[in-house]
Amino acid sequence: NMTSPRAAFLLEQQFYKFNDYNSTTDFLHFHHIPKTGGTSISDLLNKTLSDFIRNSGNGEQRTAILPGSKRSGSFSESEFYQLIGGKSAESINPNIDLHYLASYGHTRLRPIHGPNRTKLSKFFQEYSEMVKSRHNKTIRLRSLGMLREPMDLRASNHAMAMCALNGKVYNHNFRRSKKGLGP
Repeated sequence: NMTSPRAAFLLEQQFYKFNDYNSTTDFLHFHHIPKTGGTSISDLLNKTLSDFIRNSGNGEQRTAILPGSKRSGSFSESEFYQLIGGKSAESINPNIDLHYLASYGHTRLRPIHGPNRTKLSKFFQEYSEMVKSRHNKTIRLRSLGMLREPMDLRASNHAMAMCALNGKVYNHNFRRSKKGLGP
């Protein structure tokens, strides 16, 4: 309501957000929705944060990107556990440093709470509990996503599907020509 005495303040609050990111407590997950330009953002996160190496105190160096992050694919919980030496949250060496800053991967917009929550949501809950039990600190999960103009997204999806279809047609015709058959 622009007639309110606080209208200017409320409007400013809607469009101006104070940067309250804290690298010691915040964990950023980039939800890479397919075909939204997210591979470029994943590359940027990797380049920026890979330069930020944390020393775990025992001489071991770890990257700031959570293992299992995929540049252009779904986040892999099993790869995370495999790379840090376990099969589940309970089987990980309690001395492993878990001071990662971010992760990324293809995700769909689905529930993160309740009975229909995603496996990724469950994983992040387990991860925050692991960090709390090992380092006695609470992490704040921050989420970042990108949206794309709907018609542009549909056109891009269509072009990708047509390229895949054309590739299959080309391969089919190529195999037929090797057998001496025409297209």
